[in-house]
Order: sequence, then structure tokens, then C-alpha cells
Amino acid sequence: MEFTGRSILTDSESECITNAVIDELSYIHWYWGQITKQEIGESVEAMYKHADRPKVPSRIPGYKTVDPSKPTVGQMIAVVTDMRNSSCHLSERSISFPKESDRLRRVHLETGALMAAAATVVSIKGGETAEFLGDGCLSFFDYTNDNYAEKIKDVYFCGRVIVNSILNIVNPLLGNFRIEPIHAGVGIAASKALITVVGVEGNYLPKVIGQCVFQATKCSSGFDAVALDQSAKLLFKSTQNGKLKFQKYTSQDDSGRVVYLEEGKGRLPFKQFKKRKST
Repeated sequence: MEFTGRSILTDSESECITNAVIDELSYIHWYWGQITKQEIGESVEAMYKHADRPKVPSRIPGYKTVDPSKPTVGQMIAVVTDMRNSSCHLSERSISFPKESDRLRRVHLETGALMAAAATVVSIKGGETAEFLGDGCLSFFDYTNDNYAEKIKDVYFCGRVIVNSILNIVNPLLGNFRIEPIHAGVGIAASKALITVVGVEGNYLPKVIGQCVFQATKCSSGFDAVALDQSAKLLFKSTQNGKLKFQKYTSQDDSGRVVYLEEGKGRLPFKQFKKRKST
């Protein structure tokens, strides 16, 4: 149903929204009932009244399709690549980009190049990019209890390749358009996560919901930096015979968030993080 341009909803529009929200809440309520049954060892019965929701094609590693009727918990490493200052590039005038259309074209070129580079690197390294965001992307690698030590190393070096690709491939190419070098941060975090489906009828999308997504996003605020959250650093048990040395940072706010950055590899925003001892 197409909404009208009025600020007050009609009864039918209000009912349409209400039904969509109720449908989604009903599904989530059922979903968590099934997850609870799995955790306590009971059999899972597909009793959900909307079990006819279609399977959804997915770019989540290990899940070519996501079946809404089969709640799943996976182990995921999230990788968030996020460009710095894209909003400023849209709003700030410059000699090279005086018009709004010029600035829009600039950001389109910048973000398009960044996302293409990051997604290609992730694909080469065995991961999948699940979502393209406004000025970055969200990618995933799956892991098991048997391979996590090597997998987190592989993902970390994937992050380094993403940063190096932006510096050494993306920026020179953007220079052909008289665009100054861009900078980005890569955040990496690991956790168990729900592999599920969100949306409304006709527009269902696969989704990973877990701490890894939230924490990786918070870790992606660096400049030419790859930051690990505490969960990812714990998986990173060894450091290549001592060749890698990480600096510990804590957030300046009340969250107490801890992130780790390899020494000499980029930087974090000083107003947000405070340096602690090396590990």
C-alpha cells in the first residue's frame, strides 16, 4: 500500500503498519521460543503460524539461504569497513567541488571505490559481504571451535589488506578525479550470532544479529587502522612468533569498551580512546 503525503495516517495506513509490526514481533517471539528449546535440549517444532515465510538467498558465510522456520545460532567474525568524513565531504564546499552536485559526485566516487575494494578483498580471503552501508560495508567470516585461532589471524590480515588497498589502489585512482586521499577504519569482532530473516512480506532480508556486529562497528572509527575488540583479541592467542604487538585502548566514555590496535598501524580518534599498555 502506498502512503499518502499527509502527516496524519489514515485508518487503513495505520492498520497496515500495525499488522506489519505485529507480524514481525510474533515471528521474533516464536523464534526465541525455538532458540530456548534448542538451548535446553528439547526438540524444535515448527509451530509458528507464519511458517510459510519463504527461504531467503543469503550472502552470510555458510548459509546460501536462510530458512525463517529454522532458528540458527552461528559463530561469526564481523568486519566493518567505514570511511572517515564522508558526511563532511557532502556538506563542505571546496574549490574543486563548489556545487552540491559536485560534492555528491565526489562522495559517490569515494564510497563506491571503497566498497568495491573492501568487498573484493573479503571475497578473495574467503568471506562474504552481507551489507553495503552508506559509506562502508559489513562483511562476515564464519568460524568453528577447531579453527578459530587461524581464522582470526586470516581475518585480521584481511583487514590490513583492505586498508592497504584503499591507500595504494583506491586513492591513486581517485586522484584521477582530483579527489584527495580518503581514509577508513576496519573493525573486527567475534561472537555467537542469530542467523535470521527480517523485513515485511515481499521484502525479507537475511540478517546476522549479534555482539560481533555492534562491536565491529564501534571498532571501525580508526584512520587507516584495523582494530580488534576484546572477543577477537582473545581468539588471537598467538602473535606470529612475537612479530605482532598490539596496543590496548579504552574508550573515554562510560562504556568501558576495550579495543586493540597493532602498533604503528594507523590510529584511533584520540577524543574517543585512551592508550593503555601494549600486549
